[in-house]
Amino acid sequence: MRSNRPPGAARKPVPAAGTGALRGLRPGGSVIRVVSVTAAAAVACAMWAAPAGAAVKHASKTHVSAKPTTAYVHAAVKLSATVTSSGRTPTGTVTFWSGTRKLCAGHLSKGSTSCAARFVTAAMKTVTGKYSGDARHKVSSGTVHVMIINKPAAGKFNTTTHITAPNPIATQASGLAYAVKVTVTSAGGGAPTRPTRARSP
Repeated sequence: MRSNRPPGAARKPVPAAGTGALRGLRPGGSVIRVVSVTAAAAVACAMWAAPAGAAVKHASKTHVSAKPTTAYVHAAVKLSATVTSSGRTPTGTVTFWSGTRKLCAGHLSKGSTSCAARFVTAAMKTVTGKYSGDARHKVSSGTVHVMIINKPAAGKFNTTTHITAPNPIATQASGLAYAVKVTVTSAGGGAPTRPTRARSP
C-alpha cells in the first residue's frame, strides 16, 4: 500500500515507547527526539521522592524531672521522663545518664516512664534523659539538676532549751503543780524527744 505523504515531508511525531518523549523524522530521514517538560519533571520528582510506604517521623520533646532534687550519696532518687509529640503517643525507651555514666532506663507507657538511680559522689549532677525514638517519632532529650550531698556523721547535736511561763511564785501556792512551756531545738535539725515537765518546789 502506497502512502499519499508528499516526498520529503516529515513524519508525524509519535510518542517513543516507554518514555515521555516525542520522536519523528526530519526531511532527509534523520531522527529527532524532543523530551517533554512533563517527563523531565517526573524523573526529577522520582529521584527525590521518599520510598513507598515510608512513615513520616514527628519531632518529640522529652521533659525530665527528679524527686527529691536534693539527696544524700547512695540514696535513691526517682528519675522520671515524659515524651510528647504532635503525632501519636510516643513509644520506646528513655535512658538516664550522668555524664558518661548510665544511671537507669525505663520503657514508655502512655508517654511516661521512671526509674530509680543512686549517686556515688557529692556534687551538683546534671541528669540527661535520652529518648530512643520509634518508627513514627524522632529522638530527643531533656535534663534536670540534682544536688547530691554527703550524709552527716552519726553523733549527738547541741540543743537549746527555752522556757516561757509567768512567775509562779506570785500567783501559785507552794506545793501545787503549775504548767510552763518548754521549747527544745537542735543544731542538727529534727525535733528532740522526751519532753520536760516542771513542778513547783
